Amino acid sequence: DKNDVILNCLQCEQCPLNVYEYRSKIIYLQKLSADFLLLNYQTSSFHLSMYYLLGLLSSNFTPLWSVSIELLGSYGNKGI
Repeated sequence: DKNDVILNCLQCEQCPLNVYEYRSKIIYLQKLSADFLLLNYQTSSFHLSMYYLLGLLSSNFTPLWSVSIELLGSYGNKGI
């Protein structure tokens, strides 16, 4: 369901951007991987999660950039 993807993005966004909550954010972000979305949701969820991941690249917390780029790459590898 698309609402689950929105909820996951919202939960990730509500985690503070600091070193202590980094692991929590990673757990939420892993639910936005292409493989996970292909198994559980429709393809319309990809656009929403892709825009969210692109938005994370504008954050000032650079440790999230590599994870975001990796997840965005998984979308490209799946041809989405």
